[in-house]
Amino acid sequence: MQENDLDAQFEELSILLERSKKLGSEVYAPIFRIMALLAESEDEFGAPALEEFPQTLYSLLNGSPWRSNEMGSDPITDPRIFEIMYEFTMVEEMIEIALAASPHCPERILWKLAETGSAIWEEDSTQQTIARTTANPEILTYLAESNQNSTRYYVAENPHTPSAVLEKLSYDVDISDSHQYMETFESSAQFHIQFAVVSNEATSKSTLSSIASGERKITPEAFEASHGWKLFDDVEATEINRVIMDVAKAKL
Repeated sequence: MQENDLDAQFEELSILLERSKKLGSEVYAPIFRIMALLAESEDEFGAPALEEFPQTLYSLLNGSPWRSNEMGSDPITDPRIFEIMYEFTMVEEMIEIALAASPHCPERILWKLAETGSAIWEEDSTQQTIARTTANPEILTYLAESNQNSTRYYVAENPHTPSAVLEKLSYDVDISDSHQYMETFESSAQFHIQFAVVSNEATSKSTLSSIASGERKITPEAFEASHGWKLFDDVEATEINRVIMDVAKAKL
């Protein structure tokens, strides 16, 4: 498809998605038609046409910039729109991120994304997006078992995570790879899942007490066994544990 034609299709799709807020079922068919057309198209460089669409969809669905945790004042809430878009995640997996970030995403789709979402790169993933934005305690409990350490970090940070799950995560000696990649924090302790646990207002006093007492110290050996390689020595581990324990003590 020619670039001008692609631009016209994307513009029409954006208009239809905006109109779906008022017109509902009148725009379902044309939205699906354009999505199906774009799914089979390539841009002038031979890349899939839908490759650039997730960021636009994110803005339209959530009324906010790409990967923003803030919800805009006029998001799309129609469940059918989410269902239509989900059908095209097999073509462009980054659409998952746009769907997962919305509190209006139907629970059925959110569970599918939590269980089988495949979008992942250094900074983020589908599971991470859900873990930091959902208020569903059952989904958070499920994601606490994720093999993605950054997802577990966001679960540990989420205020809707049950205290029993936070208790279990307090034994997690791993860090968030995504946070480390983005160099989000100044202190190395802040990259640790245990730091997210002690910082969470939902963490129980008993969990905080156990960490504050030094019962659950992070060691270089335990970290290496969990993460796969050595990242810090005993001296650095002492400082990491001090920071985490101080936060826990301050919350008691």
